Amino acid sequence: MIKKFIAITAIVFTVAGLACPLHADIVFMLDAGSKITLTGGVAEPLEGTFVWRNAGPGSTGTVGVIAEIYDTVLLDLRSPSFTITLNTTLNDRASVALSDNTTAFGEIVNGNGFSSTVLDMITVFPIGTFEGTYLSPSRLINQDIWLFPKGGNFSLARLEFSATAVPEPSSIAMIATSFAGLLVFRRRSIGNSRLSFFVNPRRTIRKIKPGDSHNWMFM
Repeated sequence: MIKKFIAITAIVFTVAGLACPLHADIVFMLDAGSKITLTGGVAEPLEGTFVWRNAGPGSTGTVGVIAEIYDTVLLDLRSPSFTITLNTTLNDRASVALSDNTTAFGEIVNGNGFSSTVLDMITVFPIGTFEGTYLSPSRLINQDIWLFPKGGNFSLARLEFSATAVPEPSSIAMIATSFAGLLVFRRRSIGNSRLSFFVNPRRTIRKIKPGDSHNWMFM
């Protein structure tokens, strides 16, 4: 009974978590082909991940375009010559996903390998697009982002990438737990119809007689 409860509970929480992803952190991994080009230099392959956290709705423009604001809470991008990480002290910029399927990126980062160590990482033009919904983008496409010295107006480098959302480690662990619990439950259910909760959909819960070791049981 305890293992049955664990299996069912794990499945319920997993389904609930997957069905309500609107405010979950979104982990993006850069796609192959992403690159960084130092101003006046050559392109280098760029890889890494970053995490967007939903920060609520933005203002609605006069043409009815709705903006959803995202705060970057983790960022780690690397090439053979450069490293870009999130500046958590000056983390006062935000990114947006718009209901017309466009995006704009904005963040303050730390740079290693550049002439300046604190950088503005922002979309200038053209802006990118995305797949999914503006409430839960699943892939960011053709992001064209520039690095500037913090508060400066001359570019240091250009980032061109697409990035795909991947499951969070916590979600993966929850899914694994649910299926492990289900496998344990099903293994104990083979050959015992009284324990096979999923076999008989008409099965109900009833209170058993006083003096029994448990108050409730599955029928």
